Amino acid sequence: MNQALWHVSEQEDIEVFRPRLPPSLDAGVTEPVVWAVSTSRLANYLLPRECPRVCFWRSDRSTEVDIATLLGSHTTHVVAVDPLWMPKIVATTLFLYELPRRNFFCADKNAGYFVSRRTETPIQKVVLTELRRRIEHLGAELRLVPDLSHFGSRVAASSLSFSLIRMRNAIPPAYAA
Repeated sequence: MNQALWHVSEQEDIEVFRPRLPPSLDAGVTEPVVWAVSTSRLANYLLPRECPRVCFWRSDRSTEVDIATLLGSHTTHVVAVDPLWMPKIVATTLFLYELPRRNFFCADKNAGYFVSRRTETPIQKVVLTELRRRIEHLGAELRLVPDLSHFGSRVAASSLSFSLIRMRNAIPPAYAA
């Protein structure tokens, strides 16, 4: 599983992946592609698709202060979500489609994004439940953070490597109380 590329979906019956335009230009990709994520960043995607999350991890440029205040001493990778998303996380089943590496190239090393300009057929499909346990199995901590937008700003301003995903869906603090 270490060198595998994965497409994570809530859809269980995908037989082929066709290139499509990216939903945003954050990764600098402007053409239709098939998206995959490396195993090293897979924990960031083991959540319902629309779930906002702040993912961050230690890197060579991380300061000891940021490691101590944001990561803590017990982990090197965190996937932070709003506690209000936990019922949906618990109820969600995901489908991991392993994709062949031959046509893929790295679009964003930090985020672990790989893309292919060709139609791709999955090698295998893995059904996942118990998403919290799966995230932890990959070496990440699933952390509950009530004000995800504010927390994401703190992480983005730190020396840690990070990825902010689906933050447009973050629950405003006034509604989270």
